[in-house]
Amino acid sequence: MERMNMEAGDRFPLYVKAPSIERSSIKHVELTYEKHLENLDKLLKAQKAEIENMQNLDFREHQLPLARIKKVMKTDEDVKMISSEAPALFAKACELFLIEITHRAWIHTETKRRRTLQKEDIKSCISRTEIFDFLLDLVGTHNYS
Repeated sequence: MERMNMEAGDRFPLYVKAPSIERSSIKHVELTYEKHLENLDKLLKAQKAEIENMQNLDFREHQLPLARIKKVMKTDEDVKMISSEAPALFAKACELFLIEITHRAWIHTETKRRRTLQKEDIKSCISRTEIFDFLLDLVGTHNYS
């Protein structure tokens, strides 16, 4: 086997240095609070339209496990029997609840210029949003801003 004679300049470098990018040239696109709420409103309206247009509920396809939902429902002593539709409706309600609380918590995440949703973002969302007041006892009443 013949060896190729390579000059020092002919070799490939072990690594290629990435071009430097100035921080000022990177523009972060931030949505305003109102824009976030508009997006949430559109999302929830789309979910509502999907629910209204359902002809037959398919009880087998859900994001949340129906057996677990039934188990939670049966923790109430007064619940003796559960129809097949009830867990499906609870699953959809839980899905909508999670969509809304996550979306509102994400607003707080972006205002803090982070890309990871954290516990404090959810606490802030709960303390700032009146419809989540029933959760204040779980997260404490400290106002996260």
